[in-house]
Amino acid sequence: MNEASVPLIIIRADGSVAALTQTNPKAVAKSIERGELWFFHPGTGRVLPWDGGGSGFARLMERRGSDSGAASAESEESAESAPVWYEAHLAAEGNEPVAASGEGAAATRAGADATAVAADVPEGFASRVGSAFEHLTQVIAERKRTMPEGSYTTHLFRKGPEKIRKKTGEEAVELILAREPDELRYEAADLIYHLLVLLEAEGESFLSIIDELESRS
Repeated sequence: MNEASVPLIIIRADGSVAALTQTNPKAVAKSIERGELWFFHPGTGRVLPWDGGGSGFARLMERRGSDSGAASAESEESAESAPVWYEAHLAAEGNEPVAASGEGAAATRAGADATAVAADVPEGFASRVGSAFEHLTQVIAERKRTMPEGSYTTHLFRKGPEKIRKKTGEEAVELILAREPDELRYEAADLIYHLLVLLEAEGESFLSIIDELESRS
């Protein structure tokens, strides 16, 4: 499969088509690793869990436009250039996910382990977190573009990156010193907000931070 995204057909356990979306190598790898279906979201350029996470799959297979089961030697060259897509067959409830076509048992076990870890994550966690960060980064970017009067974010941008760095450092210290649960939540939110402002001021995409975090998992 090429680095570019390709179509992904998601098929329910009863054989009906649930959706037609996109996938890429990272989404396929995460699906195998975690034992749940991930897909590529063209609008955001992000790899996301299908249906908010937890959707196991029975099969994840690469397909080519020339798939026939009896390709001749003469047709091998054309097969290489044939359209590529993936089919994800969702698992019936209670069934264990299996590896993508061509992957070994080790990948299946790794996916099952990841599913067990994910069981402690609240339902809809990924979609809620993604929506919150998407909204906040959009608001901060809009503040930088329009610089509305009376906005604290505008004030930070006008002070410049060094001031924002200093303020972010102060918020980190306040988080470390927080002891009560309410104070901890408040200071954590302050730190995240100032970090996002700093990234915007430096022209750094938050998605690049997500990529870095994913590379460490």
